Amino acid sequence: MRLAEDASPTVVASAYATRSAAASVRSARTGYLPSLSMNSGYNWNNQERSFDGGRTSWSLGLSLSYPIFNNFQRESSLDRAQFSQRVARLQEDDSRLAARQEADAALYNLRTAERAIEIAQEAELVAGEDLRVVRERYSVGVATILDVLISQNAADQASVDVVTSRYDYVLARAELESILGRVL
Repeated sequence: MRLAEDASPTVVASAYATRSAAASVRSARTGYLPSLSMNSGYNWNNQERSFDGGRTSWSLGLSLSYPIFNNFQRESSLDRAQFSQRVARLQEDDSRLAARQEADAALYNLRTAERAIEIAQEAELVAGEDLRVVRERYSVGVATILDVLISQNAADQASVDVVTSRYDYVLARAELESILGRVL
């Protein structure tokens, strides 16, 4: 079932949404950190028409700031991010559960189809034997042509049921393969 979870596009998308929400929480926590900025500058001017001489000036600045109060925006932002992260985790868990349930149902359908093939094959053997017996009885005059036709119809229907059950098996297998994302 782990394979079904890993192959499910919904699970993959919800896992990425959870990672994104975790990054949003980390980003919201940066509001509690001080900010540091640095700037520098260089200036040159010359009143004459030559490139030599002139005045140059340098500047360098460093500032550190820490917001003490900002109308609870930091707290609100962090709460929203944490809530979004919890929702994303729950959605990921839900999508994993849905993928497992879908794979379980497909596996159950496959097992049911396998058993249906066995039953249909047994029914085909029984119907074939019944047809043989009815034909023998008809040849000795104990059964009517109607009995033979009814038995022939039952044998034909049993053969059709075998084909139908094999088709259902192929569909159930294809469904499970599509859920798992690989050929069985």
